[in-house]
Amino acid sequence: MTGRRWRKLLPYAMAAPALALAAAVTLGAAVNTLLEGLGWLPELGLRALGFDHFRALFEDAAFRRSLWWCLRIAAASTLLSVALGAALAGRLAASGWRWVARLARLPVIRSYRA
Repeated sequence: MTGRRWRKLLPYAMAAPALALAAAVTLGAAVNTLLEGLGWLPELGLRALGFDHFRALFEDAAFRRSLWWCLRIAAASTLLSVALGAALAGRLAASGWRWVARLARLPVIRSYRA
């Protein structure tokens, strides 16, 4: 591999171990949660898989109301923060201050060039 190509790949190679660890922990937790939701809890002697627990959960009216409220709050706060952030960025970019306009135009994600 040439030196130039290696320099381009170096940041990705350096981030790979941390990303692999984070992915392994996240995937392990997701699989464990799914198995427990399906009823696989060998510590408690439960080894039969089924959707009974999920069915009972979604048949509960209080849970459905709570889930609906959580989704509405999450959607409202996300939309509000996006709208306020876009308005603030536009306002700053249109201001007469040079340094603020430059700051507002900075890219969030920047490509790495060696």
